[in-house]
Amino acid sequence: MKMWVIAFGLTQAVVFGVLAVSVMRLRESKVSLVDNKRNAEICKQLAAEIRGLRQLESVAEENNSTAQLENSAVLAIASKCRINETQIRSIQRIPPESISGTEYIQQGISVMMTNVSLFQVNKFAIEAEHASGNPKTTLISLNEASRRSDSNVTAGRIPHPELWNAQVILTQLVYDATSHSKPPARSP
Repeated sequence: MKMWVIAFGLTQAVVFGVLAVSVMRLRESKVSLVDNKRNAEICKQLAAEIRGLRQLESVAEENNSTAQLENSAVLAIASKCRINETQIRSIQRIPPESISGTEYIQQGISVMMTNVSLFQVNKFAIEAEHASGNPKTTLISLNEASRRSDSNVTAGRIPHPELWNAQVILTQLVYDATSHSKPPARSP
């Protein structure tokens, strides 16, 4: 009988040991299952981002022309500021410059105006900054276009405002997804 009790105790110990190991493995399996589901969701999201990034270059090329302020938009802004088209001497593109270490380029437009008041130049600069693409006024250069006669003031006549020849340079930063610049190397 003693042998039977020892065999029964030993069998019970083995069964409990197997059950304990099985329960631990079951818990590990549940944790692995949760991790695998989370990893599968992350993989789906990354795959969607990769598909989107593969199309980015073609979208960037299509949108590149619309990012730059068009001449018609410059003339519309000038018209808002009561600057006639005949007062716009030229609208010239400044060659784009890449900004080192980034994937941005700087695009510029030089607008030359003749016989405009200081108020018109200021209003043009402010209105231009609200245009599509968010150009910023980076330079305003003025040269006197006409001298007003001080005799007009002394004779009691209403003086005409001073008129200027002006150059306004508008600058935009545009993301260039087609550039292949590499970010600076990180230090460990």
